[in-house]
Amino acid sequence: MSIKPLVSVVMPYYNAEEFIFEAIESILNQSYDNIEVLLVNDHSSDSSQEIVDRFVRDHNNIRNLLNESNVGLAASINKAIRAAKGEFIARMDADDIMTSDRIEKQVSFLMNHPEIDVVGGSLQYFGQSSFYNAFPTDHDSCMAQLCFSVCFGHPSVMFRTEIFSDPDNLYAESLSQYSEDYDLWCKLSIKYQFANLKDTLVKYRTYPLGVKTEAEALRRRNSRAIREKYLKANFKDYNTEYYELHHRISRYTIDNVNAIKQAKQYLDYLLSLDSDLNDRALRSMVAKVFFELCYTKIYLGRSVHWIYLKSFYWRSYLPSILTYGKFVYKTLVSR
Repeated sequence: MSIKPLVSVVMPYYNAEEFIFEAIESILNQSYDNIEVLLVNDHSSDSSQEIVDRFVRDHNNIRNLLNESNVGLAASINKAIRAAKGEFIARMDADDIMTSDRIEKQVSFLMNHPEIDVVGGSLQYFGQSSFYNAFPTDHDSCMAQLCFSVCFGHPSVMFRTEIFSDPDNLYAESLSQYSEDYDLWCKLSIKYQFANLKDTLVKYRTYPLGVKTEAEALRRRNSRAIREKYLKANFKDYNTEYYELHHRISRYTIDNVNAIKQAKQYLDYLLSLDSDLNDRALRSMVAKVFFELCYTKIYLGRSVHWIYLKSFYWRSYLPSILTYGKFVYKTLVSR
């Protein structure tokens, strides 16, 4: 009979009294039972610690680590990683909920795919927003995705613990909780293999606009610097004058028909460069980004549809029939 590998579930928390009970319950109710739970209290000032203490008393597989001051998410994760005993490390956030078979599915995948070092999965958003967010399933597509944004849903990720035997592979603590994951994926993608399951593994809590305004501003600033570094590293002879346009495309903040035309010309330029990325994966990702950009601008009318059809991108990315049907209809009826 095979022995189940131990999984260390890492979950920092800070003033999470409203949701942490549900988050911990979802970890303890996993169909996979050979786990240890490493909680890190990042100097909370609410009743989070009291809630955690009750779980620690009742479960001998939970350890609660304390920070003497508030050091941020990245440093707290690193603290838990250093203390982990498991063969695998699973990330989790204190306001999210694991699906009951999340750990079982990821362990099975990593056991059957020894070439993969990091595996994530899809997120089901709930709370203020409700939608499904899937990520690229293979490594080449993950690397292409990193040109624009993250390739994992952070709280859904499971690592092979051996990755962190090299301290250079830990989270950049200077980024605190603002794009620390984006930075890590770009760094690890050079040396390790990525994958995502199509399965929904985490229910991801969302908040009303304005609740995390300052945090989002810091995240955008850090993401910009990380994205620029990644582009420069992976595209030879990249013209840095295009950085601003690339960032606007990545955030879908293009706001008029002429700008969409410029975006199309820029993406053509990007594909023309000598790149270290897989050509097919990059072309498919660029086509996906251009369709999504056009889709978010359907209020601009049929001109958006014609720009899309005149590009070759419609042959490289196929959205669902329902999504494309909505795109066509809404651009035709908009003025």
